[in-house]
Amino acid sequence: MYYATKKANELLSQNKLREAEFHYKTLLQSEPDNGDALFGLGKVALRLEQFDAAVYILQRACQHLPYVLEPLYALSDAFNAVNSLKMRKKYSNTQPVLLQKTQTLIII
Repeated sequence: MYYATKKANELLSQNKLREAEFHYKTLLQSEPDNGDALFGLGKVALRLEQFDAAVYILQRACQHLPYVLEPLYALSDAFNAVNSLKMRKKYSNTQPVLLQKTQTLIII
């Protein structure tokens, strides 16, 4: 299984995301608790901007790699991306307004 993880990691580093995703998922079919494969798949989801999926996958990776910090950092990035999207959607139809007295730009 080491070779399969190495191959998937190489594909990810070459930005061949769909191929890497395939290899990680194949590995997870035989080893569903493989933390390295979960971490790799989570990174793929982040790069594909599938942020909700990334959060779920990276949470599982953190459970299986409790002493490794990189999955936790990636999970933080995924949470930030999800929150950023929610904020963009919330304010996407608003118009900026300049207040006359304070010269402050606010969004309503």
